[in-house]
Amino acid sequence: MVRDAQGRKMSKSLGNVVDPLDVIRGIKLDDLRFALCAYTTGGRDINLDILRVEGYRKFCNKIYQATKFVMMRLGDDYQPPAKEGLSGNESLVEKWILHKLTTSAKTVNDALEKRDFLNSTSAIYEFWYLVCDIYIENSKYLIQEGTDVEKKSAKDTLYLLLDNALRLIHPFMPFVSEEMWQRLPKRSSETAPTIVKASYPIYNEAYDNEKAATAYDLVLDITKEARSLLAEYNILKSGQVFVETNHEESFGTAESQKDSIVSMIKAIDNVNVVHQVSKIPEGCVLKAVNPEVNVHVLVKGHVDIDAEITKVEKKLEKATKTKQGLESTISSKDYESKANEQAKEANKSRLDNTVAEIEGLEATIENLKRLKL
Repeated sequence: MVRDAQGRKMSKSLGNVVDPLDVIRGIKLDDLRFALCAYTTGGRDINLDILRVEGYRKFCNKIYQATKFVMMRLGDDYQPPAKEGLSGNESLVEKWILHKLTTSAKTVNDALEKRDFLNSTSAIYEFWYLVCDIYIENSKYLIQEGTDVEKKSAKDTLYLLLDNALRLIHPFMPFVSEEMWQRLPKRSSETAPTIVKASYPIYNEAYDNEKAATAYDLVLDITKEARSLLAEYNILKSGQVFVETNHEESFGTAESQKDSIVSMIKAIDNVNVVHQVSKIPEGCVLKAVNPEVNVHVLVKGHVDIDAEITKVEKKLEKATKTKQGLESTISSKDYESKANEQAKEANKSRLDNTVAEIEGLEATIENLKRLKL
């Protein structure tokens, strides 16, 4: 049963009917392949959202544009290494994305074995967006500003990712993936004349690097919180971002990845990493990335101070209530004996993050008040 996006049966009286003739004349069934597979949940009903189908059409265009960009960035004379593998010169973001590639390949293969098309298409879709929105953005800096070794490594990884990403999605988008794959230069060891006969990506233990993945996830979390603050205060250019942490490993990661952070935040030209909050200038607002790392953005001269204090006080009130609720749960009778370990760990982690958030909000309010003096 094909229903509308709200799960209702299609009827003329509701005006939610999709005219089959419009579908037949407007788009071929093969062109709907990815969308239909993404709707395959094992149930007997499909809630068909035309906007979602349109989104997948735009996704096809993203694949096309990404391939064209990569070809331009690699250059006409680029020749990939004879065999796929690690060179040992990979940057942190390269190690991270290769980790995502191998874990995504495992997820897809496991799902296909079970004929689970929903999870297989979801994993492929998410991986493509990581490649396009994160790695390609980072590779621009590496290829333009990096050393010769960094440039070659970034290009080789860019090629490896696109080659594998096209192979991954080929069963679901055979036409665009074949068209794009044929445009790529080929490794000297590649004998397949068509992507149909090319080997399908599988889990590669050499790419599985949990430590690098965790480290770069911190970079992404820092970037996310900085973007959020900049957007919240409508700072569109010349923003000043500070990362504050006394955790040495986190400090080292943030300090070494400053260029990566800047490449993903259009509103700033640089980022400062400091050990102590005393190194942060007055007039900054703060967001906790985790209990050990905070992001500060300078807002002095950009905002209505009284209005911002009121806004932050509301957030503080909400966070305080959350903290009180968690403390009440944790201290309740029989909690230790009845709650499972997973719930205990989740509550502890949430409480730690909430406490860090409260401390950050209180510091933000004090900073904003000082701006009025």
